[in-house]
Amino acid sequence: MWIKEFDRNEALEYPQVMAETFGGEATESSLELELARELPASHPLSGCSFQVLAKNDNDPNEFIFETSHPEHPVVRVHLTWQMESDPVFPYFEDFLGGI
Repeated sequence: MWIKEFDRNEALEYPQVMAETFGGEATESSLELELARELPASHPLSGCSFQVLAKNDNDPNEFIFETSHPEHPVVRVHLTWQMESDPVFPYFEDFLGGI
């Protein structure tokens, strides 16, 4: 189930606690900046701007983003909460459903 109205700061709390506890990378201050941080230069969405539209109520790592990419205007993204080097990650797919 996708939730459009949610606390964006709360969505960042879990990965921040995990990073502090286990010495991982610190997250960004917004979900949009976090997605941009995770994308390697060779990722199809690299260089795009983003606006979060919804979160997955069943998976704290999945979000729907509107993008500036002309071929991928709305995508479902599984955030990894770390900078990636493989262009497969973070995984995304075009989102064609309703929210």
